[in-house]
Amino acid sequence: MFGQVPARRKFLKSPSLELKAATRVVQRLCLARPDIRFDLRHQGKEVLSAPAADSAATRVADLFGRELTRQLIPVAAQKSGMSLHGLVAPAAQGKPSNDWQFFFLNGRPIRDKTAVAAVKEAYAGLMVGRRYPVVFLYLTIDPETVDINVHPCKTEVRFLAAAEVFGLIRNSIRDVVLENSPRGPVLDLGEPEPVLFSEGFSHARPALPQQTLRPAPSHPIYAAGACEKPLPVLSFEMPDTKTKREAERRCL
Repeated sequence: MFGQVPARRKFLKSPSLELKAATRVVQRLCLARPDIRFDLRHQGKEVLSAPAADSAATRVADLFGRELTRQLIPVAAQKSGMSLHGLVAPAAQGKPSNDWQFFFLNGRPIRDKTAVAAVKEAYAGLMVGRRYPVVFLYLTIDPETVDINVHPCKTEVRFLAAAEVFGLIRNSIRDVVLENSPRGPVLDLGEPEPVLFSEGFSHARPALPQQTLRPAPSHPIYAAGACEKPLPVLSFEMPDTKTKREAERRCL
């Protein structure tokens, strides 16, 4: 397999990651052609088995389970010669990555920036946190208005009327998601009643009663016998300023 390009072997990842990437490719093919049976085996073990189905919903249930499929909402719209149909999940059923977004153009799996941006805009303001919507979208359009040679893998395309494609995807998804979003009850609280104050009521904060500062219990005046004798009172007369200063120094 790597005889002509041995350098590619160095860029291979672990076997588990390579198997995951291969499974992803087969999943896209399964969704693009529900009428064909697909089986994927790895080292003798069955990894994926999708029997032929009559609808995209049945194929989604075979690949991702009926629990997810029961929550999906059908979407269908037409505009300017374009046709869109598929399944989208409610905003509450978001996933932690955009790996759950599948796009198909004329039966071919694609990964287009216009479609991704349209889906993101359709769920704007509806998702909680860093969550991504789940979509399975099938777009049918005139092949003359699409350039499929943008990327060697043919997964990226370029639309001649990109704005119309964006609007078709965005509006169709947002309409059905809003219609199926749960709405809580609306409470009628009525007009607020006026607040009546009694006569003499004042908005001013009432003044706090004055408190008398008392020494802490550990203060020396609370010691045993400290208050048994009255404190001495010094009284003297000072004839002049000089004598007063000398008396103060002696007291110190």
